[in-house]
Amino acid sequence: MNSLVYYFPGRGENLTPKDVWAAGLGYAFDKGQFAQIRGVMRGPDDGKGVAITSAGDRIGYYPDQQKWLKIPGSDVWVGTWTDRAILPEELIRERSLDGHWVELGDGQQWCCPAAIARSEIDERLVWQCSLPEATTLDEEGNWARSGVLPRFAEFWRVAEAFWNEFLPGSSSDEENAGGTPEPDAEQEITFTFASLNEAAVTCLATNYRLSRAEVALLGLFNEQCTREIMLAAIDWPTAAAWLKKKASEPDATPSAPAGSDTDAGPKGEPPITDQL
Repeated sequence: MNSLVYYFPGRGENLTPKDVWAAGLGYAFDKGQFAQIRGVMRGPDDGKGVAITSAGDRIGYYPDQQKWLKIPGSDVWVGTWTDRAILPEELIRERSLDGHWVELGDGQQWCCPAAIARSEIDERLVWQCSLPEATTLDEEGNWARSGVLPRFAEFWRVAEAFWNEFLPGSSSDEENAGGTPEPDAEQEITFTFASLNEAAVTCLATNYRLSRAEVALLGLFNEQCTREIMLAAIDWPTAAAWLKKKASEPDATPSAPAGSDTDAGPKGEPPITDQL
């Protein structure tokens, strides 16, 4: 099994999981545990330190066999072996969410989670939040959902922001299946090149043990796949398939709602309807 290698400069083999969390690397190791640790006499910073890895039997600093990147805002480095690509299943979290498979920049298929799920009810396409939610008792003593779990809050935020930009107005027009958070139609976020990449990292990191540094190191992003990651987050593939099916039915051509942009959506897809 292959694994990413993390290098901590100036540290020794007494490095603990608590130290890893303190360095902001908790996301990279399930429960903060690392499988191997080894002192390094010369690391990517030309100094002494320690290397750790979550799995695999290879560890250390070998500049002719590895590619390294310093994690932005940190003194920690992350490295990968150049003789074999990291597989998506080697970074998958113990608990991952359902979604859509997207080919990323490394040519491999990654499971990009969906924050909402769409389904057809009575010939209408309805949505509901697909993220785990907390439960509580309401004022009348009935069990009720109290919102997306904190771990998924940022994912929900960027997904609904992209929804509101990609399909303006549709979040309020489309039917909610009930009992789930409503997208905030008033949220004002305009996606730039940088913010779209950051949002895509948030989505991908929901299912995989990585951050923007690992994404860059592994060459996972390009302008096409970052958009596809976000489309997966709003379950657009399901909507597109539904529109295609409806468009093929006799005398049943989907129409766009008043005030909407009929050119919205992937090129070549049917126009968006108020049922999205």
